[in-house]
Amino acid sequence: MSHHKILRFPLRNLSRVLLIVVLLTLLLSVFSVAQAQPPALILSKTTDGNITTAEVGQVINYRIRFECSSLSTACGQLIITDVLQAGLTYLPPPDSSIPAGFSIAYNAGTRTVTITKDDNNFLDGTQFDAVIAVRIDYDLRPLPATINNTVNGTVDPPGPVTTITATPSSAPPITVDTATLDWGMTKTLYSPSINPTVDTDVTYQIALCPNTTIGNVALQNLVITDNLPVGATFVSASDGGTVAGGVVTWP
Repeated sequence: MSHHKILRFPLRNLSRVLLIVVLLTLLLSVFSVAQAQPPALILSKTTDGNITTAEVGQVINYRIRFECSSLSTACGQLIITDVLQAGLTYLPPPDSSIPAGFSIAYNAGTRTVTITKDDNNFLDGTQFDAVIAVRIDYDLRPLPATINNTVNGTVDPPGPVTTITATPSSAPPITVDTATLDWGMTKTLYSPSINPTVDTDVTYQIALCPNTTIGNVALQNLVITDNLPVGATFVSASDGGTVAGGVVTWP
């Protein structure tokens, strides 16, 4: 004789079981999708001090933050590039800086700064900052001018994943103000250290120096003249100075 036993679940319990099954299915689906996502290089570019205006001769520190965004897969080989526009001069380390384990190089022909990781293994979940320092050229013209700067990057994860290109990141534009001529000239007795006497050589030193290195104008086609006092005889002048009609001239 066979016996059959029929089990009945209350309707409310069955609803709970179905809800749990649905939730587990969704969680497993989300987990599977997340696991399948390749790593990503996240770039962010700013300026130290968040400057928006600058002057010729001023140093700008561009800060690049780069991150390997992944749950479990390393980003692998890292290449970050930054092309400097004309009118900027790259300043190598120690002005520019990179974290330990990274390298920075500059190609003057292409005006490109390149940052790489020495072991070609940019690990998942890691984040670093690098600083690219540049000086605004004194001869940048016309003024005012606008400086734009964008960083690009790629990663090549291990395995079958192909090279991944990051979304470029740009720093806020910087306006370079007009420059103002600001130089000073001095003339001092160099030798002898006491008041000179008749028929002795006297040496004067002329110095032409900028009163400021920021926002100044570079001098071009400069000519300096110095009138000799009555009774003085020209002996010599350094730096190509010549005399004519009692006037010493430096081209």
